[in-house]
Order: sequence, then structure tokens, then C-alpha cells
Amino acid sequence: MKKKKTISRRSFLKASTAMGVSGVAFLTDNPDANAKPLHVPASEYGREKKVSVLCQMCAQHCPAFA
Repeated sequence: MKKKKTISRRSFLKASTAMGVSGVAFLTDNPDANAKPLHVPASEYGREKKVSVLCQMCAQHCPAFA
């Protein structure tokens, strides 16, 4: 007669917690997390820059400047 393998509630919770913690640790190990801010030269500081974008408020995607 074969023994039925069962998993207890406690061991299931331990395993799921371990998997969740390892997943969070994997996702937070991002090299971009320690990125340095972009240096803006003094001559460009405060200058307005026009960037062309497409409006996504409807299906026509009208061109606009932001």
C-alpha cells in the first residue's frame, strides 16, 4: 500500500513565504536602482524645451507639444 504524500498547512505557508521573499529580493536587485541623477548644465537650467508627443485621449492620437 502506497503512502499518500501530503503537505501540511504550516509547510505550505513556509514554502510560499520563502518563495515570495526570494522573488522580492530578485526584483530589487536592479543595477538601475542606484542610478545617479542627470547633471543639467547651468546654461540649460530653466530653459523651456518643446517635446512632440501624441495625445492618447482618443483613437485619433493628435500630435501635440508638451
